[in-house]
Parts: sequence; C-alpha cells; structure tokens
Amino acid sequence: MSVQAGALNVSESIMYHKAIAIITCDSPTSVYYSHRNLEWVYIQNMPARLILKTIFPHIIYDMAAFLFFIARGRTKDFIKAKWDALKGLKKALKKRKQIQKAMTVEVDYIWRLLERELFFTRLTRRLK
Repeated sequence: MSVQAGALNVSESIMYHKAIAIITCDSPTSVYYSHRNLEWVYIQNMPARLILKTIFPHIIYDMAAFLFFIARGRTKDFIKAKWDALKGLKKALKKRKQIQKAMTVEVDYIWRLLERELFFTRLTRRLK
C-alpha cells in the first residue's frame, strides 16, 4: 500500500462493479456501455508510445467484436456505442491530457501489465 498526494493506492484491492451484477452478458446495455467505454478508456489512458504498439490489435479486436455482435443480434447496440464514443472524442481527448500529464509510472511498466490475451481465447470463453 502506498499514499501519494492525498490518494491511496492499494494494489491488492478488488473492485466489484455493482451495475454489472444486474446487467446480463451481451444485453443491449452491456454491449453499448462496454464498447463505448472501451474506446474512451483506451484513448484517455493509453500512453502515446503504447498506442503505436496496440492500435492494430485494438482495431482487429473491434472488427472481430463487430462480427461477433452481428451474430448475436446486437449490431445496432454495437454501432451506437462506437458512434457515441466518437461523439465524445473531444471530451475524452481533453481528459486524456490531464491523465497523461499526471502519469507517474514508466510506460514500460504499463506495457508489462497489459494482458496478452488472444482473441480466440477470449471468444472461446465467451461462448461457454
């Protein structure tokens, strides 16, 4: 545990998202918020140097997810999520400046933390 400038960092902590307990997997709500927020979190938090390393896998994941949600009958929800993420891009970029300016860890540390999950592994888990 460490304390920095009024913030408490507890690396062993686990957070549970209350709303997700009532939102079913692949429901219109889960598809919309998951895929809208995915773009905002990526844009706001990914250091520029890592965007260069991750943008193509990110795009491939988005394309594969699009095909997945077509098959699940959630095309409209997925497209709306991406469209709304695009509409919020200006605000996300403004927030990105604040987040990146306040970053206190090395980019290489973040790179080591990123999960290297293959798409097909994730897809197999989702289809169970």
